[in-house]
Amino acid sequence: MTTQHHVLFKDLPEDIEYNFENGLVVGKFAPITFGHINLIHKAATACRKLTVAMCYDDKFLSQQSPRDQKVLTYKNRMRWLKTVFADFDHINIVSIDETNIPAYPNGWAGYAELVRGIYGGKIPEGTAIFSSEIAYDNGYKTHLPELNHVVVDNDRTEVPISATMVRNDLYKYWDLIPSCVRKDYALKVCVIGTESSGKTTLVRSMAKLLGTSWVEEYGREYCMNVVGADERLLTSSDYEKIAFTHKTEEEKAMARANKVTFIDSNAFVTEFYHRLYEGKPNPVVSNIALNEEYDLILYMSDDTTWVDDGLRVNGENREDTKKLFNDMLEEFPNQKEKMVLISGKNIRVRHQKAIEKVKAVLQYHNAGEQV
Repeated sequence: MTTQHHVLFKDLPEDIEYNFENGLVVGKFAPITFGHINLIHKAATACRKLTVAMCYDDKFLSQQSPRDQKVLTYKNRMRWLKTVFADFDHINIVSIDETNIPAYPNGWAGYAELVRGIYGGKIPEGTAIFSSEIAYDNGYKTHLPELNHVVVDNDRTEVPISATMVRNDLYKYWDLIPSCVRKDYALKVCVIGTESSGKTTLVRSMAKLLGTSWVEEYGREYCMNVVGADERLLTSSDYEKIAFTHKTEEEKAMARANKVTFIDSNAFVTEFYHRLYEGKPNPVVSNIALNEEYDLILYMSDDTTWVDDGLRVNGENREDTKKLFNDMLEEFPNQKEKMVLISGKNIRVRHQKAIEKVKAVLQYHNAGEQV
């Protein structure tokens, strides 16, 4: 095929197996959307080999919202691409550093050299570059005339989305980003407190109300299955297993999260029980607790009636357990940084306070702020 600028994807010949030996898709993928995936998929069907180049530079990232500066890192964007296209053997994911060239539309000359650099300085004859922008046509014609410019869904009628639209209104376009991206944007809300403070009920209620995932307290499951429902029989190594497995369950829940996931207890709570029953810190669990991060921690007070569920044993010592818990909060400042106390005897009021706080945090996050 002779070099031309441009050709529409829908007009490519249909009487040959592949339209091009080599293809190229270039983008920031900040974040990758189903529009990008549609573009790359179409390019992959038209080429024997396809290279996807992720452009990155510090200038772009510094201009983004606090939320996006945290999420749209080089590693995250490369991970998303490699995750989505991991099972496509003829797609190669690379990156190009645009730090030292002017921003679009003034950086065409430097950009052209970066593109040639992908191929060692010389682009193979007959290579096609795929984009959704006819506006790029003159730039390719002037600076990269050796490329065939193939335009896919320029009007964005097939998948009406862009990365800019996602950054400007994340939740409106939540369903148009893949799950690996949603996982990195989703918020983690952890509910902590001493026993019989309503943690589990609140976590399940909020998750079902917002249609999202949640994490059960793994320590409870472990006690039931391993030590005959008597947590006083746990050893120090058991607490470490509980903390590690609980973190794994958090990761699984994040992958299924609808904007937010709710977590019943954490490593801090596990360390609390270790100190309560073993009378000393567990260095491994303490280290996990010191380094865990959540977007919001709801601390459930023990104002409600203590209920014996077959596992709980501290009904007569609530003041002592609360003192230990509160003393530990001073030792673990990361737990207090984004903590909100949910107190009062009335269950309805407690739940209403919690959900109002969660919705406020979600609104703040959707506006682009770092929670």
